[in-house]
Amino acid sequence: MRGRWGRIARSVRWPTRRSRRWIVLGLGVAVVSLLFAVFLTRGLGIVHLRRDLVRLDVAAREASAEQKSLRAELASSSQAKVMEDQAREKLGLIKPGEEKVIFVEE
Repeated sequence: MRGRWGRIARSVRWPTRRSRRWIVLGLGVAVVSLLFAVFLTRGLGIVHLRRDLVRLDVAAREASAEQKSLRAELASSSQAKVMEDQAREKLGLIKPGEEKVIFVEE
């Protein structure tokens, strides 16, 4: 190489064998650290999903127990009058031709 570029190319110092080892070692540590971080975040995500699964399982069991008790209550009150009174109280049922009055406290 001639001229200015030849002088620049000759003046560039390439890394020695020892410094190349440190560069490779640093890159290796960086890759291992990155992989560790990825596996750690995935593991924590799995732990959170398992905790949510347990919580949802408990909620499903509670809902199933409540459903059973409501079905038993419905079966015990098979009389039409009892069912109508419960529907009026809990659901606000009105018959055709009736007017619903709601009292507002001031």
